[in-house]
Amino acid sequence: VGDTGSGGITRVYRNDGGVLHDVVAGLPGRVGGSVAWGDYDNDGDLDIALMGIAGDYCTRIYRSEGAPANTSPAAPTGLTAVVAGDTATFSWTAATDAETPAAGLSYNLRLGTATGGINICSPMAHCGTGCRRVAQLGNAQQRTSWKIKLPGPGQYYWSVQAVDGAFTGSHFASEGGLVPVLASLVSAEAQADRVRLTWYAAKPPGTATVYRRTVETGWAALGRITPDGMGYLRYEDTAVEAGTRYGYRLGILESTGETFVGETWVEVPKEVLVFALDGARPNPTSDGEMVVHFVVPTAERARLELLDVHGRRVAQREVAAAGRHAVSFGRGVHLAPGVYVVRLSQGANAQTTRATVLR
Repeated sequence: VGDTGSGGITRVYRNDGGVLHDVVAGLPGRVGGSVAWGDYDNDGDLDIALMGIAGDYCTRIYRSEGAPANTSPAAPTGLTAVVAGDTATFSWTAATDAETPAAGLSYNLRLGTATGGINICSPMAHCGTGCRRVAQLGNAQQRTSWKIKLPGPGQYYWSVQAVDGAFTGSHFASEGGLVPVLASLVSAEAQADRVRLTWYAAKPPGTATVYRRTVETGWAALGRITPDGMGYLRYEDTAVEAGTRYGYRLGILESTGETFVGETWVEVPKEVLVFALDGARPNPTSDGEMVVHFVVPTAERARLELLDVHGRRVAQREVAAAGRHAVSFGRGVHLAPGVYVVRLSQGANAQTTRATVLR
């Protein structure tokens, strides 16, 4: 559908071994429009919905008549499913069709947690008759295998149908079932100084090993964890660096060896520094030395002052580096017993707090 410069044009081309030929369908020309295939009257051949401008903007459906009726393809056979960790690979044998070559068939997979279910992967087709609800290739395209990451432990049911060149679907193949996934990830939470992870196992193992890696390093065991009474396995990793991306997974021992499940990747965020005067520690102090903890977000010079109750400066320290700091008052300065005011300032920011020195 398009504009030749002198008016609209609509043509249908047939692909003959890679060479396109105009079938002279006799459709009216349209400008600025579009076209879609679909078997609107369900007679086994494709019709055309055509929209565009021809004097005014209009949409018409053109029914195909006189063409040989299309037949449905045969259903695929040889269904197999292999589970590795929390990923299942579904495979089948290519189907056949009277009108569409085998290489031109596509495939449409359904997957659910009940017989005939589609809640994990919908085929957009009637599961009983195979009738397609959309005029397009199947969701697996022209593959005869497809990998899907399963959401968790449990029983799954699946099947697949073939879809021919006219987008007609076969009946679904005899349903297959599988019991996958020893454990699945529930959550992964990353903070600047730690990563918290939770997995769930419907049939909890005795223990599981937590593995970690980075983009540059291989998998390394961090430790072993045991499930709680509800089947949850939790781990907190505090040996992390801000700004680093980590991968985690569980290793569960089976009779055939160790199976790895529940893999996830998280990025530890960089710490956001906020101007803050945390105060003196300990407070009160009795040993004549006071350590003040504070945070400055930039390398601009910051001043830390110790004032007596009359506002007179007793001591002063300066820092010129962003980050968390701990500065000591008392070394070289005699701090008499009493109440002091600690003041931190950097640019337009200033905070104060009180500190006490005992005898």
